[in-house]
Amino acid sequence: MRLGTRSLLWGCHQFILHPLFVLIAWYRLYGAPTPAQLLAIIVHDWGYYGCETMDGPDGSKHPLHPPNWVRGEARRQIIFHSRHLSTQMCRSPSMLCWADKHSLNLIPSVMWGVLAWMSGEGWEYMSNPSGCDYVDAEAFTLSGLIRYHAKFKGTYNEQTMRTMSRSDQVQNTHLFR
Repeated sequence: MRLGTRSLLWGCHQFILHPLFVLIAWYRLYGAPTPAQLLAIIVHDWGYYGCETMDGPDGSKHPLHPPNWVRGEARRQIIFHSRHLSTQMCRSPSMLCWADKHSLNLIPSVMWGVLAWMSGEGWEYMSNPSGCDYVDAEAFTLSGLIRYHAKFKGTYNEQTMRTMSRSDQVQNTHLFR
């Protein structure tokens, strides 16, 4: 089974747990989501289905593959939830981007480590040169994954997410009207 599919079934993007933490992050950053935003929160990572990698050529383009029936605001939130793709498309990231990133602060490191270990995706994240560069003798163990996440958690604090999301909301008001 491919890595993206494993991630959705029992990994870091597990189809129930990950949207739940993103929803909690959304509430903390913005308040209650609209129905379109809630739809985007639930399905935003479904594009990982069938991907060989998470951050490689196929996985990095997962936001471009939302379900065909998702339209309008929900589709825009999904497509622009990747900072990398938003930059390539000369757009600012969507509100979903910051809720998605902030959800990393909310999930307990032990839970994240177990999910990353079960799916196998943690090893890709840790070996990504643009990651947080934590690698030592125990890095590729379950306890190494837990420590990796714990070190990474503070990167996207709530105040930073609020500031970044407000500036992006102003810049993206003209999109998909």
